[in-house]
Amino acid sequence: MAAHIPRRGGRRVRVRRPPGTRGRRGTELIRSRLAAWLAALLAALAVGGWIARATGILPHLAAGDIHAVAGILRAYWPWTPLASLALLILETVIPPLPAWPVLAANALIYGIWGGIALSWLGGLLGAVVMFCLGRTLGRGALRRWVKPEHQELIDQISREKGFQILLVARLFPLTSLDILSFAAGLSAISFGRFLLATAVGLLPGVALYTFFAHDLIVARAVTGRLALALSAVLLVYAGRRLAAARRPAR
Repeated sequence: MAAHIPRRGGRRVRVRRPPGTRGRRGTELIRSRLAAWLAALLAALAVGGWIARATGILPHLAAGDIHAVAGILRAYWPWTPLASLALLILETVIPPLPAWPVLAANALIYGIWGGIALSWLGGLLGAVVMFCLGRTLGRGALRRWVKPEHQELIDQISREKGFQILLVARLFPLTSLDILSFAAGLSAISFGRFLLATAVGLLPGVALYTFFAHDLIVARAVTGRLALALSAVLLVYAGRRLAAARRPAR
């Protein structure tokens, strides 16, 4: 590719750029964008860590206390959505932390559709963090441990079939999302294809879990209210029968 360099007198000289310069510039641009994504999401991760430490929410997450988690998140209103996203990103980077209490709390706070949207976005951002970590930190180390021909084969498969493999793996409920995202970052799949496969693959599982969690929580609340109302009716009925039995016969 040629470039024009102005000279004195208005004349221009065509200078031939070295081969491969355009490709290197494209690669550097992609890396800089990934680094920017990583920096922003690591900032969210730091916020999630601060929230977890300041609020003492970690024991409630470990115990699966949905109402306690929801109460802590509500305390940060109007920043509740951001706090939920930060916790979901934190859970992705620290695998022992369970995500389901946050997903259930989102369903409790925002309802079915709001809970689906927020939990899906949080899972997607957490996956992006792990992908960026694998792409920026792990791929260089992988070259030192894997033979070039094996690396080339992995890259070829990920370019040709990476989207399909990632999409199917996302749909499988027992797949670890953080490990899968990190492994995708080690491969040659593009960020756009990774993002699309992850966004599509996450949605069914998040939607089903949110529906289930919301209905379970609502069913418990409704069942409790129905039991209380039924008990009150039975007490009133028993009281009337007892009062009628004590009345003297006329």
